[in-house]
Amino acid sequence: MSRKLESLTSASAIDGDLTFRDLADNLPTLCWVANADGHITWYNRRWHDYCGTTAEQMEGWGWQAVHDPDVLPAVMERWTGSIATGEPFEMVFPLRGADGVFRPFLSRIVPQRDEAGVLRRWVGNNVDISAQVAVEDELRRSREELERVNRAIAEREAFLSSVLSSSTDCIKVLDLAGNLTFMNDGGQQLMEIGDFADVAGRPWTDVWHGAGRESAKRAVEAARRGDATTFMGMAETRRGNLKWWHVAVSPITGPDGKPERILCVSRDITELRASGEERDRFVRLAENSTDFIGMAARDGRVFYLNGAARRLVGLDDRATSDLVIGDFFSPEQAEQISREVLPAVDRVGQWAGEVELRHFGTGEAIPVLYSVFRITDANGMHVAYGTVTRDFRERRRAEDDMRLLNGELAHRLKNVLAVVQSVASQTLRSASDTEAASRDLSARLVALGAATDLLTRRSWRSADLGELAVRALTPHGAIGTRILIDGPRIAIKPQVTLAFALTLHELATNAAKYGALSNETGTVSLRWGIADQGGEALLDVHWREHGGPPVQAPQRKGFGSVLIERSLSAYTSGKTETAFDAEGFAFTLHARLEDVSINDGNI
Repeated sequence: MSRKLESLTSASAIDGDLTFRDLADNLPTLCWVANADGHITWYNRRWHDYCGTTAEQMEGWGWQAVHDPDVLPAVMERWTGSIATGEPFEMVFPLRGADGVFRPFLSRIVPQRDEAGVLRRWVGNNVDISAQVAVEDELRRSREELERVNRAIAEREAFLSSVLSSSTDCIKVLDLAGNLTFMNDGGQQLMEIGDFADVAGRPWTDVWHGAGRESAKRAVEAARRGDATTFMGMAETRRGNLKWWHVAVSPITGPDGKPERILCVSRDITELRASGEERDRFVRLAENSTDFIGMAARDGRVFYLNGAARRLVGLDDRATSDLVIGDFFSPEQAEQISREVLPAVDRVGQWAGEVELRHFGTGEAIPVLYSVFRITDANGMHVAYGTVTRDFRERRRAEDDMRLLNGELAHRLKNVLAVVQSVASQTLRSASDTEAASRDLSARLVALGAATDLLTRRSWRSADLGELAVRALTPHGAIGTRILIDGPRIAIKPQVTLAFALTLHELATNAAKYGALSNETGTVSLRWGIADQGGEALLDVHWREHGGPPVQAPQRKGFGSVLIERSLSAYTSGKTETAFDAEGFAFTLHARLEDVSINDGNI
């Protein structure tokens, strides 16, 4: 037995190469050496540090004790197969750490042969890939979310395509030069077009006759400037038939707010102009429209409103004979309609723009796209005003919501990036070497990641302090035995959540290196409570270590110590205290509850 122990601990176990053993002991991976028959004779220090084992426990085939029992049979099959064939071994399997947590390792075992080609020993190397696995899982979730979003976009596009195909209007999209790029199926039927490719790219204004062509050209020019217009005119179908149309032309803007394309919605009014029967048909069409449609005499007296118009402004069954155009607006806007809009219609035949109607019942201002045009008789005389007005409330709300969401996203992203930048800068500045900087920065970013994960699940409103503590401290020791957590449920603010995550990570890391978690018996207690002081609620948080090695204040404070003392005090406007007592290190935070907590009904 003594010879076996000597083989596990002395340099002679690896050909007397003391330099190799020292190097292997300090590698960041788990290393070991086995005889040709698979009997392991030596492990580096990293193996025992991670697994919490001794050389005696791991001798020979004792390594099976730190393997996942569910995976061990497959490992044994692969390993014994390599021993039999002399082929290298590579496999990913979990190993249990000293904290009881199984983590995935990429394990490679290569044979060493002498000059005669005889297999003399095996050299094994186990690399912790838990961080890589976590990243791969996150990438998988991101891909799944992207696929979900793409499906939703495809469904929305299919819905919009169905709406366009079902529309009885001729809906067209032009480029900024006024050339046709799209026409809905219903519009192609109205224009008697068999194949849209026959007209794609042609100037839209060419189909108009007489004054309609000039109106169409002015409408395209206005859309290029960003203005919406309407007009009526006569256009020729693909088969040469002339039809009368009421047309609304408006710009389609890009992300920069500038016009990128032009939308034209044309309604066939040929039958309306043909006879009283056809006018009745138009009235029925107007009554079934969801847009506000109305007509008024030249003196402004309203003589027709469709049902959608009455519902929009709260008139219901009230008679309209005593109403004039100005009654539908606030006094200030009525003045604008009288002074600018109606004279423009008199001069050029139409006017369109965003205004606000007045609700007759509540006085609510209703944002709309107000399109006014002149109505002429058979001789072309201007006899009345017509309007097709669209309710813009939903659009306005959507724009407001989008601005709010964009602002909130920018604010949150800016805050997180500021914290990451600060942590990275301070870690790199205080690190003694690149390896330490990489290790410390990775650990701190993982702590931040856990905090942001909790916040994301609650839409960045808040996080539960208890849940955050469990997430932050579980990797460092068994909750309930080595680490005791106790306190009421408290919903903490997003920035305070990030500060708590970093602070708890640093406290636990220091405890594992130098304090109560560095041995097998020490414990850590994290407790918090709410106290009343002069009618003001205060939050007290206490971290205390027991049963660890003697502690003393460091001669020089690293970034971790500065982070513990200052991070929470900065984000909570509270007071922090650290103590290196004989029974163990202690940390305390005193802060006003309103500076830390947020009233969140989900907690």
